[in-house]
Amino acid sequence: MGIIIEVLTVIIVLFLGNGAICSVKSEIESIGSNIFYVVVKGSRYATLSMSDLKSLKMNSQFLTNINPSFSIVGNFKYEANEISAQYL
Repeated sequence: MGIIIEVLTVIIVLFLGNGAICSVKSEIESIGSNIFYVVVKGSRYATLSMSDLKSLKMNSQFLTNINPSFSIVGNFKYEANEISAQYL
């Protein structure tokens, strides 16, 4: 009887573990497994224009939406406090 309970316990633990793995994987995929980021680096003046983004969307069968954004990296000062940060 003890062996049966131990085997059933192992099976239940395996099912719960696999269920948890599938649940977490599903949650991660739902927040953007199909998100693609393009970061322009290098030259200080390297940019992508809106016409570049429209061209990417029109010429790709996989892109369904494009959301441009920008960020500023630098030192920010308020009164006597100064920090290096990135503003998105």
